Amino acid sequence: MKKTLKDIMYNAVYQLFLIVLPLLTTPILSRRIGAEGLGIYGYVFSIAQFLITAISIGMNPFRIRSIAKARNSREELSTQFWNIYFMQLLIGAVSIAIYLFCVFAFNIQYKNLYLIQLLFVLGVTLDISWFFQGIEEFAKVVTRNTLIKLSSIVLIIIFVSTKNDLWIYMLITSAVNLIGSLVFWLGLMKRVTLPRFNKKVFRSLWKPGLMILIPQLFMQVYTTLDKTIVGYFVNPTQLSYYDQSQKIARIILAVLTSITIVMLPKLSGARARGEHASIIKYTKKSFDYTLVLSVILFNVVFANTIAFVPWFFGSDFKPMIGNMMLVGILILVNPIGGVLSNQFSIAIEKDGAFALPLILGAFVSVIGNILIVPKFGSVGATFVLIFVEVLVSFLRIFLVRKEISMRLLFNNRICKFLLISILINIGTFCLIPAKLSIDTFLGMSFKSILIMALYIPVVLYVFPEFAEKIKKKKI
Repeated sequence: MKKTLKDIMYNAVYQLFLIVLPLLTTPILSRRIGAEGLGIYGYVFSIAQFLITAISIGMNPFRIRSIAKARNSREELSTQFWNIYFMQLLIGAVSIAIYLFCVFAFNIQYKNLYLIQLLFVLGVTLDISWFFQGIEEFAKVVTRNTLIKLSSIVLIIIFVSTKNDLWIYMLITSAVNLIGSLVFWLGLMKRVTLPRFNKKVFRSLWKPGLMILIPQLFMQVYTTLDKTIVGYFVNPTQLSYYDQSQKIARIILAVLTSITIVMLPKLSGARARGEHASIIKYTKKSFDYTLVLSVILFNVVFANTIAFVPWFFGSDFKPMIGNMMLVGILILVNPIGGVLSNQFSIAIEKDGAFALPLILGAFVSVIGNILIVPKFGSVGATFVLIFVEVLVSFLRIFLVRKEISMRLLFNNRICKFLLISILINIGTFCLIPAKLSIDTFLGMSFKSILIMALYIPVVLYVFPEFAEKIKKKKI
């Protein structure tokens, strides 16, 4: 466990690079392309994102689990890798064919943007980052992608100037993603043998893979395709408020998810060795880390939202402040359920407990958006999103209550930490003005540092072992 914190940090950086670049360019894009342009982008990308999940992301927990279990034998690792990738390639080819058919067969709006987005879908088809996550080589993943990803920021700053350059923005992000996926193939043959197809292994992968993929596709209904549904009822500007208000929360969730991704191979390995006690130990450690970070980051976001939105997005986005404050709740509820679902349930192969919450969440999302969005617009859609995430997280906890003690997870120390956190949150929000009489950035920085400073003694008091492990570098 000595390298666990290091792996978490490396994977956090990688996860951030996958989605943080659009956020870094948002202040530029919100002013150059505007709310309407970003709304169009969110609408178009929501379709591609569904295919992206079907091709790669949706099965990544299964792929990481399979690679982690086979990592000690090069022959077995090679067999697993190539047959898993053949499955990914087949799904990708079918998805691209369906995508192209729909683009050309129907008279759809923004056809040129959908064609540009095809490069992104192709990049996901070639992505094998899950292999490196499974063998816990996070440093190489980050190093190889940093320069490629950062180059997109430079290209966007240089070439995207007005609302007419929306297609250029999409071309840059799609092409860079494709190049980033190709980089993963460099040096792969040092770890696996030549491509090999094993019919028996290939057939055996589909059932467990689809058991994880199908609910992930349902999850996309309320995390991505919800934008398509919302966009049908409201104008692009309202859709932009709904979409952009989630940017910060999604970035933070990517960081917190990094803990789950790093711990999943460890849990899968423990499962393969029959070490049940280690599974519980890793899960509890992951749960504590995730909860502490999510509570602190939620407080930072909540305290700064009123000043942050006009400073970061521009004054035209002020109506989005309410949306963003509500979306902050995702930072609290999503990671807690994620630890018990994306990590614990998958590692112990309780795929039903992983699937059911996502399927129910998708149905609630569709019905809720159809009933509420026409009347309440983007704010109504945000309420639906929060309700669905809370419901999904509750179900994730409820369905594994027999496999892991809830008293172990929500022990007295956790309850004490949450109680103190509520007091800190209320105090910092009510006692410190939303906008201080200094530069906006300095004001937000001051509040963020103050909140962090308040939490340090709290964390060390409630979790004294954290300080001991940090000293020994054993986290």
